[in-house]
Amino acid sequence: MLALAIVALLAALALPSARFGTGPGLQRYEAQRIVALLQADRNAALRSGRSVTTLVDLTGRRMVSGASSGEITLSPALTLAAQPGDLRAFAFTGSGRSSGGRLLLGTRERGLSIRVNPQTAAVQIEAF
Repeated sequence: MLALAIVALLAALALPSARFGTGPGLQRYEAQRIVALLQADRNAALRSGRSVTTLVDLTGRRMVSGASSGEITLSPALTLAAQPGDLRAFAFTGSGRSSGGRLLLGTRERGLSIRVNPQTAAVQIEAF
């Protein structure tokens, strides 16, 4: 009984200072979610032969699929930026090309880049 009380006391002291959800695992998870959404829109454009646009809302930290009801809202623990800075959407064409661009997803310590190639519409994750 005494051991349980000591463990509970230590947990009560340690848990408020623990940082949850800001490590590389969260960053990689969010990057994979973005890649999956972009690839699904790219594949929908290729299947239909029509353009599909994925919306990017930097201030709202959201991405909205143009082919489905898919939507991603990013964790507030991560920063979101774009290159070019005025990027508001990724357009995928039925011919296999895209408008291209890069999303920068990061924390203070590290960052990941999600790059969409304008020639091939390939979506890749890169460290920066």
